[in-house]
Amino acid sequence: MNLDSTASILDFGCGCGRTLRAFPSITKAKLVGCDIDLDAISWCQENLPFATFHKTGEYPPLPFENDEFYFLYGISVFTHLDEEHQFKWLSELKRVVKPGGLALLTFKGKWHIDEIKDMGVKNKIELSLKESGFLFTQTKFWQKVFPDFYGDTYCTLEYIYKNWSKYFEVLEIVPPSPAIPQYAVLLRAIGAKSAKTEEFTKSVKSQPTISEYSKFMIICPARTGSTMLVHSLLSHPEIICHGEVMGPKNPANLVGLNLEIESPLRDKLRQLRQQDTVNFLADFVLYPGSYRAVGLKFKYEELSLPSYKAVLDSIISSQDVLIIHLTRKNLLKRDVSQLIATQITNILWISNPNERPDPVQIRLDAKECLNEFKFTEERQQRFRDYFQGHRVLELTYEDLLTESDRTMQEIQACLGVNIQQLSCSTHKVL
Repeated sequence: MNLDSTASILDFGCGCGRTLRAFPSITKAKLVGCDIDLDAISWCQENLPFATFHKTGEYPPLPFENDEFYFLYGISVFTHLDEEHQFKWLSELKRVVKPGGLALLTFKGKWHIDEIKDMGVKNKIELSLKESGFLFTQTKFWQKVFPDFYGDTYCTLEYIYKNWSKYFEVLEIVPPSPAIPQYAVLLRAIGAKSAKTEEFTKSVKSQPTISEYSKFMIICPARTGSTMLVHSLLSHPEIICHGEVMGPKNPANLVGLNLEIESPLRDKLRQLRQQDTVNFLADFVLYPGSYRAVGLKFKYEELSLPSYKAVLDSIISSQDVLIIHLTRKNLLKRDVSQLIATQITNILWISNPNERPDPVQIRLDAKECLNEFKFTEERQQRFRDYFQGHRVLELTYEDLLTESDRTMQEIQACLGVNIQQLSCSTHKVL
């Protein structure tokens, strides 16, 4: 981060100056710290002569002029405040930041909830966040250590955008990292934007804005390695990837649902899918639970059906869904694989190489092959046109086979999960 273009920086909730003490080596800006803890402020005043420090109260105001700071940050402050305190302090921080200036504040959310081991506590927090997007709790852990109003606070990204944007422009939310193990929100004080402000903003921003979790769809024609991709993604502990959930002739192929066992739940899910396909997809299929990424496979053959037009329209309008467009370069081999799998062996995929069927001879009509190639290419382009407004990751069957590690890492990076080695329980049939 280049801080040479700013004249004044405020550490809001500076504590013992653990963050502020790094700034003299990287900027000549005026450095100021403030905190409610008198002991911490007294220590800073005695030991950190490069900055000035101020004791603050439970509520505003701060002892600063309007528009005094070009940049301020608060690390792990709003993670412990209830809504009343948050809104009052957001309003006060807005007052002391110059129009166009920046603020960086942190909060706790889904990443921290996933780390909770007590399932009762975890479920309670998740339920509360689902209802309001905000939860403030007080535990015995902080008693006699911090003030009575101090607790643990969790927010959803949607809550931050909706409520904090009343005070600042929300530029970006960066997920937890080793540097800052909390969600970091980059804010800009509403007002005139100078060239220096724009330059400084670019120097701070380093990652794309994320959603609370990633949603994705594997869009593909048949025989392009989609089953292999689904099984590979399922080997990642942070990803849930359903199969052909929307196949009209099959029960909902949801992960965890045994398709070989007749059950009232399976019948009910099939009924829900038939009654309201769009909401079934949004409410059931793409529900992430505790996972960081959730998706499914949707083949051209199904997504092109007139009965699924509403589903296709809903996907096209949901531009927060990552589209993994999977195709196959060798169209002849794709057609041969399709013919053998559907008309000769009835084997779509295998989990053991010994299950691979014996080679068979087939006869193809050259004109029919060329027509099929043309049809496939036209359909591929049509689906590219459908999703031109989305984030799209173009992959091929050949990528999955010859550059598996690189391809899987690229997918994981796009989904925002921790990158690791994936495994697959299926094998190439032909």
